[in-house]
Amino acid sequence: PGRTSAAVLLARSAAPVFAAGLHWGAWERALRIGQEAARLAGEVAEEAYFHHELGILALCTGHPARARTELETAISMRGAL
Repeated sequence: PGRTSAAVLLARSAAPVFAAGLHWGAWERALRIGQEAARLAGEVAEEAYFHHELGILALCTGHPARARTELETAISMRGAL
């Protein structure tokens, strides 16, 4: 769990830098790695955060259907907390 939590923290730290630089591919990779690390660690709140951010990324890149799916997943996960 400690290593996974470190992966989550690293992804949370790196993702905004990629977003601010408009590096869409790197942003998506960081978010997906963070989401998977959170899932494996059972960190539901963190996983919801990454789904939310993936939804924002999808909006930024013109994929509204994907955005809706990611954001609905985030809402559902947060509701389960």
